[in-house]
Amino acid sequence: MNNKKNILIITIIVIVLLLIITTIILSNNKTSWVTDHDFLYSKAIEYIVNEHKKEYYNNEQDYQVFTDYKGFGISENEKKNEKYAYMYVLVESYYTKKEKIRSDAGSCMPYKFTFNENNEIINCEIPENGNRYAKSIIRIFPKAIEDKVLSYTFNDTKLKNDVKQHYSYLASTDIVHTDYEEFPIVICGMYGGYTSKAEANTIKGKYIDGYGDVYEYTIPCNENEELSINIDEIRAIEIPKYVGEKVSTISKEDIEEIKNNLADIEDEYENIGIWAEDMPSSFIKVKYVKKNNLLVVDYDKAEFTDLIKSTNEMNISESGKKILDILNKYNLVYTYE
Repeated sequence: MNNKKNILIITIIVIVLLLIITTIILSNNKTSWVTDHDFLYSKAIEYIVNEHKKEYYNNEQDYQVFTDYKGFGISENEKKNEKYAYMYVLVESYYTKKEKIRSDAGSCMPYKFTFNENNEIINCEIPENGNRYAKSIIRIFPKAIEDKVLSYTFNDTKLKNDVKQHYSYLASTDIVHTDYEEFPIVICGMYGGYTSKAEANTIKGKYIDGYGDVYEYTIPCNENEELSINIDEIRAIEIPKYVGEKVSTISKEDIEEIKNNLADIEDEYENIGIWAEDMPSSFIKVKYVKKNNLLVVDYDKAEFTDLIKSTNEMNISESGKKILDILNKYNLVYTYE
């Protein structure tokens, strides 16, 4: 009888202890929400803007960072003397160029900010990418809001309106994400020279973009003083990363003339039965050779428009001749002496 009584007492003690431990754990894990610290949202946004500028800031005209956010709440841990702001933040930067609004960089994601007793940010957490995203949301955010964070979809209307209001002094407030006018439409290049291997394997030249601006570029040789890229393999999209100073500008009339003649050449491709996906895009590449006259090479690459109907016969089309005349007018065509 005593044994049964002892077992009962022990069982009751164990249950009580378990209840106490569970209460302590639940008490420690319980989220204590506060409503008088919304100013921490503003401090978090300031932090994000500063971090964005550190990573993406450029010297373009009227560079600005715009933000919008959804606050899911602020909690407090009195034992640690810390506060936590849970947010979904949209941040995007813009600038102006050629009287157009250009989008720069941006992100949209959930954040957990940790503040110390002085309301200073001491930690910033974001979820992991890919298939670990949902699990990391559950780990970072309190259970009371994790579903809201997981299902939240940000509406960027307010931010876009703020952008257009700021740049309302421009003739158009349309946002340009990719400005194709800045891509090269004419690329001229030659090997650097013959005084050294390094110089001989350096490609120098100029290119003209869709605005008529002329830039110098240099593609250096690699560390073994070998060609980093062959002239025949240069692609338009690669040239701007080697760009130097703008050296001149072609008149609007002449750049439009080049574009019109390029369009005529493209029409010619259509007329001889080349499918649209095989047609060259609107720029040409010019290579210098050791001859008295300029040779414009047919590269057999879809993204290059050649000016010669037949490289064997050197039969340059009328549109090609007009383009070469404009290039000569601005001293953009040279031959070896």
